[in-house]
Amino acid sequence: MSQSSVNVLIVEDEPRLARAIALYLGPRGYAVRTAANGAEALESVAQGSPDVIVADIMMPVMDGYTLCRRLRSEPACCTIPFLFLTAKDEDLDRIHGLKIGADDYLAKPCDLEEIHIRIQAVLARVAAARQVPMDNIRMSGQLAEVDLMDLIQGLEMYQQTGALILKHNGESGVLYFKEGRIVGAELGTDDGQEPLFSLLGWKAGTYVFVPGVDSEAVRLTAGIANVLMSHVDDIT
Repeated sequence: MSQSSVNVLIVEDEPRLARAIALYLGPRGYAVRTAANGAEALESVAQGSPDVIVADIMMPVMDGYTLCRRLRSEPACCTIPFLFLTAKDEDLDRIHGLKIGADDYLAKPCDLEEIHIRIQAVLARVAAARQVPMDNIRMSGQLAEVDLMDLIQGLEMYQQTGALILKHNGESGVLYFKEGRIVGAELGTDDGQEPLFSLLGWKAGTYVFVPGVDSEAVRLTAGIANVLMSHVDDIT
């Protein structure tokens, strides 16, 4: 995707900040739309899907958390990269934002150049996900048709390295493997151990295993996971 074709939706209830971001990104080749709250953002997305969304959390009418949940629950827009820009910078707020589907999180005050850099970074990650060779993905399907523990044991038996991406009721999770061992799990829950136990309890949903993903080098957010899931769906 060339930079000149990138459409950005800024969802921010502070008009001066929204305008400042738009004025900064515009001359750099971005087409910028703005919305004052989540409800306006949904209307804007319905009129035309943006390439990336940057949203505040605390807004009237509909906050950023609700907006993110709504977008991630809709197949037509669940892959749109989503960044939170907010004054809420506590770790639990960041974790919650990532759990419900954000791809990145910037705390106010934030340098305009940093916003630009983060947008470029998340777009690059999405582009990389779309370029994953589909012939590398040999295992995907429905959790209702296979026991998750059987999948895990199979990956262990064949000493696989990569990421097992799971999707269930609008939520996405990832189990990372290195030479057959689980070395990480992400669901965005508050303590570091809960994601693994939560994911092991999923009995329905979809799964896809992406070989070669290094858990130390790549973090698969919910949005990126949705991109990979949709990429697999397109060829099945």
